[in-house]
Amino acid sequence: MTVALSKVVGQINRRNLSTNIQKVAYRLLSAASNGTGWVKNTQLSHIPSVGSRIRDLRTEEFGSWKVQCATASELNKDGDQYTFFYRVVPSSVNQTQLRSVFGT
Repeated sequence: MTVALSKVVGQINRRNLSTNIQKVAYRLLSAASNGTGWVKNTQLSHIPSVGSRIRDLRTEEFGSWKVQCATASELNKDGDQYTFFYRVVPSSVNQTQLRSVFGT
């Protein structure tokens, strides 16, 4: 069962995010809910070990989130070979995944 992402994002208090997994998930959900979709790696660079946290989201422990990765050239966006974009597949987000990350 999918959830309304804009409702979910609106219910999350960013000040209460205590783990880096929560911060990454929140940023990906925010982008998915406001229609921008893709998040540039530099927009996540303030979160330590962001690549590892994205991998964590994809694990069964955190609900096997469907997080896609693409290069700037694949998306026809500005950037060099080190510019990556990430997005969560909105239709794949469910309550179990949200509970595993946010405890809600």
